[in-house]
Amino acid sequence: MTDLAKSTPSKIEIVQRDNAYQGFYKLDRVQLRHEKFEGGMSRVINREVFVRHDAVCVLPYDPQRDEVVLIEQFRVGAMGRTDNPWLVEMVAGLIDKDEEPEEVAHREAEEEAGLTFSALWPITQYFPSPGGSTEFVHLYLGRCDSSGAGGVHGLEEEAEDIRVTAWAFEDALQAACEANYARLMRLLPDMRHAPEARRIGVTHGDQMLGVLALEVIVNCPYTTTLRVRQEHSLPWLPVPQLEVQVYHDARMAEVISAEHARRFRSIYPYPNVFMHQPDEKAQLNVFLGEWLSHCLALGHEFEAVR
Repeated sequence: MTDLAKSTPSKIEIVQRDNAYQGFYKLDRVQLRHEKFEGGMSRVINREVFVRHDAVCVLPYDPQRDEVVLIEQFRVGAMGRTDNPWLVEMVAGLIDKDEEPEEVAHREAEEEAGLTFSALWPITQYFPSPGGSTEFVHLYLGRCDSSGAGGVHGLEEEAEDIRVTAWAFEDALQAACEANYARLMRLLPDMRHAPEARRIGVTHGDQMLGVLALEVIVNCPYTTTLRVRQEHSLPWLPVPQLEVQVYHDARMAEVISAEHARRFRSIYPYPNVFMHQPDEKAQLNVFLGEWLSHCLALGHEFEAVR
């Protein structure tokens, strides 16, 4: 047995679990103890768990026209948190029936965007908010014909009002880069004039989810290069790290390096010998946006890096 396996806790004791709310979603209150990294069991801790169905999310892409198809709809969770709660999103839906994730991807594409996929490529699977939710997401890239994409779609019985638009791939990527520029300027407003650095602790209730460190590493008259990394308390875990180029005249920010790879193509043929995802550049900029959004929504303090 490796040292890594020996150091990984595995024991959980559920002391009590009660349902606090039951609707389309449900909320459970849980009292539990879990094994600690240094041995022994934790004290009894209380947690609320948002119990959701697993979800499927898919980015429709037309390689012949080099376009992605995005949808726009009202989101109650964004109401009051942003000036415009009509959000631009990918096609997505819940696995709330006896269906496989691929079946949900095809069904939601038809219902939300009037699209048919000729191929589906799995990108990744992940927990979007494991600090308080059970939701697990299956993410795909879907090959489609975007020539007739558009209009308003959605199911009336689900009160869906969804506007569909085909975007040139570079325009969609530019929109993500513009949004990341705005987020970074809120987090590091003086980056153009000083070698700024911040450590942002992200919490959910009394639980620490992680620390994001942002640091200016190169400052030029019209551009700034940042290092963005997630800090772990566990030395054996790899630390995600990005380099981000900020273009102040264009008001854009894009990922230029991730781990050991630099300067990504817009689209990669798939499969490829370098194991790049077809839309890796877009994925990295969306990933950066999710990091920064979590910091702005849940960041509990801003400290200078020592």
